[in-house]
Amino acid sequence: MAEPILVIHGVANRDKNEFLHSVAQLQTQLGAQWELLPVFWGDLGGVGTDITDCLPVFEDGDWHVRSFAGEPLPALLPGLMPPGQRPNAERAELIAAAASPGGKPVRGVATDAQVRHVAQQELPDTKVLQHLDDAAVFRELGETIRAAIDGLEATQVTFAPAPAGGEVVRMGGLTDEDVRGILDPVGRVVKRVIHSVDEILGRTLSNRLGQFNQNLRAAVLPSLALFFGDIIVYQRDQQRIQQRIWEALAAHGQGYGSAEKPIHAVAHSLGGVITFDAAVQKGNRLHLKSFTTFGSQAAFFHIVDRRTTLDVYSSGQPVKLPDTIGRWTNLWDTADLLAFTASTVFRLHDGSKPKDIPVLDPLSRIIDEKAWMHSVYWGTQELLHAIRDTVA
Repeated sequence: MAEPILVIHGVANRDKNEFLHSVAQLQTQLGAQWELLPVFWGDLGGVGTDITDCLPVFEDGDWHVRSFAGEPLPALLPGLMPPGQRPNAERAELIAAAASPGGKPVRGVATDAQVRHVAQQELPDTKVLQHLDDAAVFRELGETIRAAIDGLEATQVTFAPAPAGGEVVRMGGLTDEDVRGILDPVGRVVKRVIHSVDEILGRTLSNRLGQFNQNLRAAVLPSLALFFGDIIVYQRDQQRIQQRIWEALAAHGQGYGSAEKPIHAVAHSLGGVITFDAAVQKGNRLHLKSFTTFGSQAAFFHIVDRRTTLDVYSSGQPVKLPDTIGRWTNLWDTADLLAFTASTVFRLHDGSKPKDIPVLDPLSRIIDEKAWMHSVYWGTQELLHAIRDTVA
């Protein structure tokens, strides 16, 4: 008669048929001497449907609450950027040097001192420029100021006689601000250019960073919601999820999982934590002849939130496990952010260490999986060999 092996899936698994297909493939690879008992609990996990509805959206140049068009959100700047390290005096010096190279006068006025003075005065009021340290940015700003001042020289302006009220009549289609800028050909131009460039940078940076942030969150949030949602649900309702293990064992035959008839278990991700907790909990413990985990987090969770039946872990003081876990092999992919080792934190009842096996992936495989390596273990030769070695 084939010996049974429990197979428990991990987080973010909502497709029972897909899980059963993976178990069937593993069954074919292992052979008829083992009977795999799938434990599906994904229908009890967190809900990720429509999770992106809690994200804002960027439309027509403004941020809006999703489904409520025309309701702009607060601006992302200021406060988004860290403070710069370069003093404003240095920034002003870079601007002035580029605006008046060699101290060459503009319209008979030596501009470098004026540009420096106005720039140093205005920079503390900028949203973005005061946070930047790249010298090239301020040199480019100085050259823009230089071009703006040079442009004034080519402007042909005539003034009509002042009326009785003394107000200057503008000619040539110029605005009041243009006229004032010409009457003060350096200071006002410097101020206008600095704040115009700062406003453009602020809006561009805010929108680009915000849009990138929202695109990234929209792409990864559904998976993260399922991952963290499963953890939240499991922490709140461990017994109901663990019951799926006992239901699978009962369907196979009475007594499996007890001290008299310990069971083999293969578990992925949070499924490893669920199985581990069932084996170390107080009362009705699951007895494991062998335990194979991959991409799992039992050590991480015990450090963060101590299992009350076990000792507290501290560095150099591994936690001794009860005899409910016989042999333990733990696979962790070097590119899997959700995989953790076990042998530093735990010791088996006989004093031996769980066996940690790294899974090394070629770059091509990481690219194919879009760097999300948490589910790549299914179907790998490493998993197949680990199961065979552990259950033997």
